[in-house]
Amino acid sequence: MKRWTYEQAENSKGISFNTNARGHAVSCHARPNSSSYFTQLELGISGDFDLDLFEKSLNELVRTYDILRTAFVYQQLQKKPRQVVLAERHIDVYREDLSHLNHQEQKKVLDQYKKQVRKQGFHLTNDLLLKVAVFQLNETNWHLIWSNHHIIMDGWSMGVLMKKTVSLLCFLSERPNAGSLTR
Repeated sequence: MKRWTYEQAENSKGISFNTNARGHAVSCHARPNSSSYFTQLELGISGDFDLDLFEKSLNELVRTYDILRTAFVYQQLQKKPRQVVLAERHIDVYREDLSHLNHQEQKKVLDQYKKQVRKQGFHLTNDLLLKVAVFQLNETNWHLIWSNHHIIMDGWSMGVLMKKTVSLLCFLSERPNAGSLTR
């Protein structure tokens, strides 16, 4: 994982923070263990679900949307913080098969995962600010947990990205060798 310094960000094609992003960064810097800007969404998925294709769709989103590849460099807050858009980033979907467990045991594993990811949080400078996990509950049911830092998306943009993910998933399932889409 690339670790950015302020000097590297200053010399890159980084852009200045907008007011909201600066506020988030200052707050995160002041309270590094706070989950104030941590967002988590859970979805149930039923039917024939291709997890590899889903991961490919998410990586296409990361490739397409700069904000999903952005590092926020703010170690020296007296200087002007920078957003650095990385050329490449990759998301690995966490996968776990819970089909051998009963409903109560599945719920316990899901709750533990959500708690663990929230506790880990996100490092604005070094981490991909999006984590996605998919748990298989049985042959036809899945549980998706989408976690992100609020600095990269709010509720409105999360809905947009969810729709784009579904659209990409449909597109790629019809054309499995389609490769990347253009922006």
